[in-house]
Amino acid sequence: MYIEKGVPAKTNEFRVSISIAKLSEVQTNYEVKYDFDLVGKMVISNLGDVAGVKKKICKFVNNKRSLKLSVKLIRLREVLITRLSTVMHSSQKMKLFNIYEKKNLAIEILKE
Repeated sequence: MYIEKGVPAKTNEFRVSISIAKLSEVQTNYEVKYDFDLVGKMVISNLGDVAGVKKKICKFVNNKRSLKLSVKLIRLREVLITRLSTVMHSSQKMKLFNIYEKKNLAIEILKE
């Protein structure tokens, strides 16, 4: 049995892990690998669009780290072990993605 302390999730809200994705120094010819720096866990809603979630994540990361992230310079993606999966475009609705409890999401910091 696993017991977790905290505020219970509400309908359409999920606790997810947020990481910063960085290209791994170990690469293969067949795939691009990433290293993930865990920032923390936060609650997101699957109502609304990705742009709103990106704003919330930027605020969360900026409070946790000494970074000044801009919504326009990050890409929100799903994590698959050592790779990044689907790009979550700002104009898309969150309902399009399979968001569930303890899902791993990563932000990819883009160059200006």
